[in-house]
Amino acid sequence: MKLIHSVSIRISILALLVLGGWAVAFYFAIMEEVSDETDDALEDYAETIVIRSLVGKELPTASIGTNNQYFQRRVSADYAARVPHVRYEDRDVYIEEKHEYEPARVLTYIYKDDANRYYELEVSTPTIEKHDLKEAIFHWLLLLFGTLLLGIVLISVFSVHRTMRPLHRLLRWMARYRIGHDNPPLDNPTHISEFRLLNASVEESFRRGQQQYEQQKRFLGNAAHELQTPIAVCINRIEMLLEEADRTNDTDPAATAESQQQELGRLLRTLQHMSKLNSTLLTLSRIENGQFVAVGSVDCQPIVEQIVDDMSMVFASRKIHTTLTADGHFAPRIDRQLAVMLLINLIKNAYVHNVDGGSIHITLTDTTLRIANSGEPQPLDAGQVFQPFVHNADKTSSTGLGLALVRTICQHNHLHISYHYDNGMHVFEVES
Repeated sequence: MKLIHSVSIRISILALLVLGGWAVAFYFAIMEEVSDETDDALEDYAETIVIRSLVGKELPTASIGTNNQYFQRRVSADYAARVPHVRYEDRDVYIEEKHEYEPARVLTYIYKDDANRYYELEVSTPTIEKHDLKEAIFHWLLLLFGTLLLGIVLISVFSVHRTMRPLHRLLRWMARYRIGHDNPPLDNPTHISEFRLLNASVEESFRRGQQQYEQQKRFLGNAAHELQTPIAVCINRIEMLLEEADRTNDTDPAATAESQQQELGRLLRTLQHMSKLNSTLLTLSRIENGQFVAVGSVDCQPIVEQIVDDMSMVFASRKIHTTLTADGHFAPRIDRQLAVMLLINLIKNAYVHNVDGGSIHITLTDTTLRIANSGEPQPLDAGQVFQPFVHNADKTSSTGLGLALVRTICQHNHLHISYHYDNGMHVFEVES
């Protein structure tokens, strides 16, 4: 069922209930007003007769030519004590002039004269035929029902159709949207705040879907491209081991074993590189998918000190001098695991692309982390340095994804990463 039909049915049912309740209340209100006016007239008529009877004046005739009539009789004190002195009722009374019964409003009144004698006075006046009134009200209300209901439905359908135009445009845009294709922007202006919020939510959802598609596409492309070479190398080395085993004889088994051991070592390093590459690609994908959530500020100084201490022997093997200067507490709001990844990759990059006997200077302030290292005496391309697999001279020791991982971590945690070359030093700065 379409939305407009559902709304029309609900409005129709509600209108029927409201109009039905109003019709019942309208009928009883009219009857109450008619009875009230009739009772006032009967009270005046009865009062006139009682006053004339008590003062001894001549009573009017039983019928005064307007179908109003009265009847008076004497009653006992016991009867007066048992019966209410004032009673109103609707019943048929006989009209002498017309010789027929007519519906009338009757007032029965008991009073006492100066001699303590009780009289019962009954005055009546013709009233409207309630059955006919019900039929008339029913027919006219039925006509009113039909007219109002038709008008309400037409107005509702027109109003809902006009109001729902932004929703229909949004649904058509969603039906035409294709992930991975060039899609036109959503053109759906509206002054209704709920529809504006819906437009923004749908666009954001589709944008995230497009981003995830691009991320998965990029991940698969990178993985397929980068894993292809080490896989081919592994296959070739295995084939070489098999061919070598076929060519050798038992005259020199020690040389054969040593050669095979060297090839197995190379094969192991290639497989380790593939494992590191796969792990880094998966980490990039997890970060881009928002699987790491910052829960608090992380003080980077103790992490840096721990990394430098752990790598001290590695630095010493190449005679690289490392200094750490803390002029403040650099504590960005970031997941702690990501903070460790960020610092390890920056410090490892400063070591890998350094020169023997070089230096690494790490400076921490309240808003900045600065890592400067010696290296090649020429600046890098700042526009390409953070791209995957670009800054990677030796793929057996580096995946080529370290700085790309650093940039992704910074982008998803509202940090700014930059590179510049200053006085022979390659400088990477992270600002919060």
